[in-house]
Order: sequence, then structure tokens, then C-alpha cells
Amino acid sequence: RNRVIDNGANAAWDYLGANVYEKGTTNPVLPPFMTYDINGVTVGVIGAVTDETTSLVSPAGISTLDFGDPIEAVNRVAADLTDGDGANGEADVIVATFHQGAEVGAGSDFDTEVAKGGEFAEMANLNPAVDVVFNGHTHQTYAWDAPNLGGDLATRPFLQTGSYGSNIGQVVLTYNTTADAVTGYTVANQAVPTSGVNADLVAQYPSVLGPIDTTVTDALAYAASIGNEPIAEQTSD
Repeated sequence: RNRVIDNGANAAWDYLGANVYEKGTTNPVLPPFMTYDINGVTVGVIGAVTDETTSLVSPAGISTLDFGDPIEAVNRVAADLTDGDGANGEADVIVATFHQGAEVGAGSDFDTEVAKGGEFAEMANLNPAVDVVFNGHTHQTYAWDAPNLGGDLATRPFLQTGSYGSNIGQVVLTYNTTADAVTGYTVANQAVPTSGVNADLVAQYPSVLGPIDTTVTDALAYAASIGNEPIAEQTSD
């Protein structure tokens, strides 16, 4: 909150935390959600972090915070966004972003990971109004069709993109404005080339990928130059 969010130069986006509360309360210290107008369709994005945060970071850094159940928090906000009351926000489509994810990605599936119990198992209890789920934290790679009883469709996309920018997670929703419902989707992880950005993609999205390609290429060259300089020699254990 004070090192990143309070300095707009460090983050040109919103950090969301529906389950990050003032100590001893359930008052969120971060925005629980944001909404975006996409061609007349209101997309709500809800954010939450793992409740294991207290065991992952320095206690001094979170002494004024509590971390609640992420599923409960997202369910609460999703209910607000679909209750018809504009005073607490409304959304046609809901995307949930969790810093929390499945234990195993490749070679596993949603039902198998839920059956293991633990934090990820609670994902099975996610509000059916949530149309898309992006996971993080566990550094796994998956793009699953997860059951969604009571939702617009029988399944909804769950995905996590691995780590270190190895993939771009892509979900494309088909939304019927007359029926006010999601009628289809595709979900996939698009692998990011490891030796610079693919030339065809740069040509397709020059304003975005051109600068990225230049930055990555320059950074790799600089890192190799500095990283290959010997700074000491060791001759024994």
C-alpha cells in the first residue's frame, strides 16, 4: 500500500483484495473489485489473495492487516455485483483473480485437485455468477473447464499461466446481450517465445509487442554481459 500503490509511477493498474481487511475488522483496505465497460458490457473483476499470506511474508509488513477466506470474499462481492442494486456495483460478466491455485497443473484436472482438499478445494464452492477464474501463486500451468452448477454454462474456465511470464492466459467469452448471459468461451495458455517475441506476433501487434521485444532483447544482452564477468575464483570447497 505504501511502496507500490501510493506511488503511481510503480503501478499503473489497480491492486484488488476483497479479503484483505483492517486488523480486527472486515473492512477491506484494498478495492475488492473494479468494473470495465467493454463495448457496452460491464465486466467486473474481483481480486483475492491466499489466506496463507501470514506465513509467507514478514509479520511486520502485515501487522495492521487480516487475511480472510478468499472464496467467501469473492462470493460476497459476486453476489453484490449481481443483486440488481446499482449502489454496490453491478456487472454483466464477472472475472475472479486469485493469488491462489492448484497444487498440480499439467497432467491433472480440476476435479482431481479439488479432491486433494486444502485451500484449492474451496474453489468448488465459488459463486456460479463468476464466469472466469484466473489463478496464481502455485506457479502451475493449466487451462481447465471446471464444473459450474447454476452458472450460465455447465462449465467455466479456470487457468494459471505458470511463472516468469512463460505464458499468456487467454479467455475469449461469447456474451449474449439480449439474454444477459455468457453463451460460450475458449480458454488456452499461449506460450511466450523464449528467444525474443515471435516476429509474426510483433507484426500483428506492433504497438505493444515491438517495444516488449526490444526491451527483452536489450535486457538479455545486458544481463549476459554483466553476468559473464568473473568476480572471483574458488580453488577449494
